[in-house]
Amino acid sequence: MASSVQLDGFFMNPEREAARVEGELVRRLGCLGIAPGDSAALRHLFESGAAASPGSLQDRLVADLLGLVRVIARLMLQSAAAGNELQLAEASRALLDAILGRRRQP
Repeated sequence: MASSVQLDGFFMNPEREAARVEGELVRRLGCLGIAPGDSAALRHLFESGAAASPGSLQDRLVADLLGLVRVIARLMLQSAAAGNELQLAEASRALLDAILGRRRQP
């Protein structure tokens, strides 16, 4: 059963929380056989998302990644509202770019 959590103001230290979430991103990417900064593999994962059968491990891991990205986005908004820019790790930047369909500059 999924639960909904109100995220506004929930995190006292966005940088620390982002590091924790990024650790989970890296762990799930590893389960998918994707290196954290592999933008091409991440783009391919999201472009071919329909290829995974519903309920498969890949499908669940992609859903987890999307949920974690949502938390990262909320942390970014909270940090920006406080006048700080949240510094993201390579895995988060590559994943955000893949979801948005952006190609990363070398």
